[in-house]
Amino acid sequence: MGKHIIPLKKPTINIFSYQDCKKFIYDSIECNKVSLRTAATSLHLNVSTLSRIINGDRSISDETMKKLIRYFNLDKKEKKVFINLILYNRAKETINKINASYSQL
Repeated sequence: MGKHIIPLKKPTINIFSYQDCKKFIYDSIECNKVSLRTAATSLHLNVSTLSRIINGDRSISDETMKKLIRYFNLDKKEKKVFINLILYNRAKETINKINASYSQL
């Protein structure tokens, strides 16, 4: 299964009010008063990787998604919403890449 991830306390923020997975990640870390470095270490990620994810410069891989779900201690419904937010984000990234390619034609 990989390295053990110690979950954060249940966030007081409501994932159901989010439309952006990166914003939820950032807010959840901030809400728990954890530094980005501490969160990255707990997730077994490089701090620059986590920063790039939050800033939208890097996609969230399936493996990182699983780590984040465990780290944020999401229940079944929250997990579904979080996965859908990530899939929606991936779709937007793909559309932006396609549009950028067509604009260069």
